[in-house]
Amino acid sequence: TKGIDNAVPTAFHTTGSGIAGHYFAGHYDVGFWKTQDYGASWVNKNPVFPGWNGYGGSVTGIIPAENSVTVATMASSSKTDADSGNVYLYSIWRSTDFGNSWAVYRTGLPYTGFLYGLSRDPGNDRLWLTRDGYVYTSTDAGVSWTSASLVGLPVDGGLYVAQAKNGVVLVGGTHG
Repeated sequence: TKGIDNAVPTAFHTTGSGIAGHYFAGHYDVGFWKTQDYGASWVNKNPVFPGWNGYGGSVTGIIPAENSVTVATMASSSKTDADSGNVYLYSIWRSTDFGNSWAVYRTGLPYTGFLYGLSRDPGNDRLWLTRDGYVYTSTDAGVSWTSASLVGLPVDGGLYVAQAKNGVVLVGGTHG
């Protein structure tokens, strides 16, 4: 690739616009990136994060939509920042212009720790993710979240939403 060196993407998706060659990539530490030429060049599209010297952020999930709304799980602080309490501070970030500007949302979500398994059910547009073994869902494109954890669901740090489709949510982790 050109523009991103020595980094492995944690999330990769088309822009959702249906335009050929447009993709998003999310990475730990270097954040959110976009290409419009099939990956020949990449541009950083992070919000400005002072804790990451304005450049970084950790991205664990990306959900694009046809109307150009992109939802990404991003850490705005490294766990070594003074105000972080030695943990990552994750939020949902939404963009209505393919990553050129961002708004942060975390209503109903814990602020500390990693958010994983961001998935969208194409049948009803409901979003799903996990944080520390608990499952959360959003019916308003990531603006607000509610707990959806089930009785008997093993709570562990390795729980991950793998896919959501037609009202069925597949969740797996270190306990299966």
